[in-house]
Amino acid sequence: MDSKSRPIIILTPGVSLSANVFEKAERVFESKGYETVSLTLPAVGNADKSWHHDRDFILESITPYFDQGREVVLVAHSYSSIPSISATKDNSLEQRASRGESGGIRCIIMVGSALILQPGISLFQALGGSWPSWQGPVEGRDDGLAYPKEDAKYAFFNDLPGDEVDRLFASLRGQSILSLTDPVTYTAENLDIPAFYLVTEKDAAIMVEHQNFLCDSFPQIRRLTIPTGHAPFLKYPQLFVEKVEEFLRMDSETL
Repeated sequence: MDSKSRPIIILTPGVSLSANVFEKAERVFESKGYETVSLTLPAVGNADKSWHHDRDFILESITPYFDQGREVVLVAHSYSSIPSISATKDNSLEQRASRGESGGIRCIIMVGSALILQPGISLFQALGGSWPSWQGPVEGRDDGLAYPKEDAKYAFFNDLPGDEVDRLFASLRGQSILSLTDPVTYTAENLDIPAFYLVTEKDAAIMVEHQNFLCDSFPQIRRLTIPTGHAPFLKYPQLFVEKVEEFLRMDSETL
């Protein structure tokens, strides 16, 4: 099947991560005939950017594919589910068609994500209102960024070999505090497109119990599981892609 006839897969990473974490998975997607785009979000490394700047960047990145009449699938890891969910507003295939516009977002797939239960709450508040041991501001460095700490090696990469963990940890950047503390205005309860969630069973950043609680809170979200830590596309890229394909089959069955 020609890649242009398949949905385009948009991959967005979580806090402090860059697009290059998807390189392994992108090779698998492309071997199966999918076109992929991975994005480094503006709130990584930029203190003046919040989640809504990330949303706007996602929209700017996918609008050219809408104009080509393409179906877009958002695969949003961790924090990036927040701006990705917001980007879906008024941009489903059906909503765009009703306005005489082409293309649109077919579905969203969230991966090990922290979802906001209701509008008006920030991610920081949703996670208890205190910084986790693996991320936060650095004392004496008032630059508006929350930096990964040593515990992030385990929280993010607990199922990867040590040399890869060291390399990945060295590549992490500060995350805009604004992106974590600004209230979120469009949340999972507002979703009006097919929504899926990949539960990362060995996650040390967002525990599996909390992930399942979030999925239970939004019955419209259908879930699958994967036996990995927080970044399944690094541990098992082949299996990760197979899970995305399974979600797409589930979506096709309801069309």
